[in-house]
Amino acid sequence: MRRNRYPSKSYRPRSVRHFEQKGKQKAIWYLTFILVLLYVFFSWGIPTIIKTVSRFNHPKSAPKVGTDYIELTPPVFSIPYEATPTASIRILGYSQPNTEVAIYLNDTLATTVHTADDGTFESSALSLDKGENYLYGKTVDSSGKESLSSKSIRIVLNIDKPILEVFEPQDNKIVSGGDRKITVKGKTDALSISINGSIVIISSDGSFSNDLQLQDGETQITIVATNSVGSSTSVQRKVTYSP
Repeated sequence: MRRNRYPSKSYRPRSVRHFEQKGKQKAIWYLTFILVLLYVFFSWGIPTIIKTVSRFNHPKSAPKVGTDYIELTPPVFSIPYEATPTASIRILGYSQPNTEVAIYLNDTLATTVHTADDGTFESSALSLDKGENYLYGKTVDSSGKESLSSKSIRIVLNIDKPILEVFEPQDNKIVSGGDRKITVKGKTDALSISINGSIVIISSDGSFSNDLQLQDGETQITIVATNSVGSSTSVQRKVTYSP
């Protein structure tokens, strides 16, 4: 029997079958990927788009105006000095109108004061400790809600008078002839020194020196040392000049 030299139409080479199989796998993968994208789009994308459009078409109404909707702000203290020789002080300042201001001194509630219609307030007298003191406050509404703490303010109570030593001239010194000048020398821990009303430079070590013109007869010399809180110490010297 004679063989047919031509293969049957149903016969396909192995390479063709392999290529077709890979094509089917890719088609299945693409189809699965598209189905996943459609699922994500319909389950998440469309609701998100609807919500976004709804926000633009229906803007939020303005919040109600009332005590519950007002953000409390910390009080502001009006203290024009950083140090004082006075142990008892009153705190002035402002906050939101018709609220309470809780004032803390050295982390302890010292007093509570009510604000006026314009927001201003003045506390009762507070007693400071010697040395450093720290003040801050909180605004409190009628429901007891508190604001954040205000900025802490440092106040130094300094009741000590400055140290003043005068080395020259000695009291009741007599000067004869010369150029009518005398040198005033001393040392202090004060912020400023004045000699007969004129301010004198203080060195970094606290020493000072200044020449003073003498008049015939007696010259009264007044040296005054003043610290940062205004407390002062004074020393008097009398010098007599004889031509």
